[in-house]
Amino acid sequence: MALIVTPARMHHSYSNPSKLRLSSAGLERVDATLTQIGWRKQSKEWAAAANVGVATLKRFRTRHRIMADAFQSICGALDLDWREIAEPCSPSEKDEEEEAGENLTLLDTTPEEIWVQRQEVLQQLVHRLQQGCRVLVITGITGIGKTVLTEQVSQHLQDSIRQQIHLNFEVRSRAKFVDIATHCLERAGQRVTEADQQKPQQLMGRWLGVLAHEPHWVVMDSVETILKGDEQKGWSVFEDPLWETFFHKLLGWETFQSQFLLTSQDLPVQIEVQGLRYKERFHVEPLYGLSPDLQAELFQSYGFEPDGSHSEVESWAYLTRIGAAYEGHPLALQVIIGEILDLYDGDAIAYWHRYGQEIKMVEAAQAASSQTDRPQLDRYSQRLRRAVRDRIERSFLRLRQELPDAYLLLCMAAIYREPVTERFLLSPMRRRGWSLQRGQVALDTLLDRHLLELGKQETLRQHNLIRSVALDHFHQLEQPRR
Repeated sequence: MALIVTPARMHHSYSNPSKLRLSSAGLERVDATLTQIGWRKQSKEWAAAANVGVATLKRFRTRHRIMADAFQSICGALDLDWREIAEPCSPSEKDEEEEAGENLTLLDTTPEEIWVQRQEVLQQLVHRLQQGCRVLVITGITGIGKTVLTEQVSQHLQDSIRQQIHLNFEVRSRAKFVDIATHCLERAGQRVTEADQQKPQQLMGRWLGVLAHEPHWVVMDSVETILKGDEQKGWSVFEDPLWETFFHKLLGWETFQSQFLLTSQDLPVQIEVQGLRYKERFHVEPLYGLSPDLQAELFQSYGFEPDGSHSEVESWAYLTRIGAAYEGHPLALQVIIGEILDLYDGDAIAYWHRYGQEIKMVEAAQAASSQTDRPQLDRYSQRLRRAVRDRIERSFLRLRQELPDAYLLLCMAAIYREPVTERFLLSPMRRRGWSLQRGQVALDTLLDRHLLELGKQETLRQHNLIRSVALDHFHQLEQPRR
């Protein structure tokens, strides 16, 4: 479909802003217009008419700041005057964006968009916490949805949370217990001196005292990174033994006002042993892939719907096979959906004809594993880990061949552990001589294929698994050629 250009697109009397954000009132007008036209909120027709990616539409509707040209084009496709529904990026916001690029946050790293809710398990976990559970541990392989579920639990509890602390150990893997205790005490308004830090047991007592008497909601994400072990051998005990003592005391105190939620690929055995003594205060929730119903909901959220036509029924059958092959693994499914939408304009049949053999190989490995007399959890986890990582690896190889700019940006983005702003992410590319448009095209491709995620505070991040694969490719790029 040709790009629709309105007079507003060519008008430059809005202080010539570089970025624009949709206003709250503007969002209502946009949604009303979409309803009149019959387009979905992430419509491929809308994206094509505006000559932008679906990822840019998502940022537009979630009121992120986007490039002014893209904003005007999106509005033009709806025949709306962009000046009537836009909020320009103020000078103070520009300053904040620059500052965010230099002072990277260690908090609020959860992706902002949540595709589906595991409603049943969500309600069960919220109920346990409301009944006094002090330590809730969500376990599962990487990309299975632990962090997203944590965000959903936090949202349900936010009205009763007085103080919230989010510790992402993926970016703080080298932090010692003393560092974390100091950080949390200072967040609670307490002064911690260097002398205090030399007495870890007393510092632990102070932190426990604050937690016991002042309600805190403490999220510890990616706890496996502070445990001994790896994906092949599993994880078991804390690198820093002070954590074991801390959780033993936390679970043993008679009255305690605060609650902890931990996410980890494996269960810290020291907490599990102590938790057996206080079953009402401790719970482990193993997390697996999305159920078939939730897989269907995920596909439908991207516009796939079995409407009864022969092609749609065939398309849905292939999607169902893909979902079953990867056992509902959310990250793997989102990456595949991204490829179907970006490479084949949503044609799942064409995608299957090109890459169906890959899915059949996954199905064969799955069938071979299920033939064992007594399937074991660790064997299941290792097989699915390999299948998902291989899926991500194939996406990288395709990207390198088809869109080298996007591939290079994806590899370069891996050097950042924390979420960064769009400007910060693209700055190395600009130093390489890339134009703003060239960088935006590469960025939109990564967002469309779900190899890059929108985070809070208008930041961009890579999922831990994607970043791990990207780092391997980045190191290959850095190796001198012979």
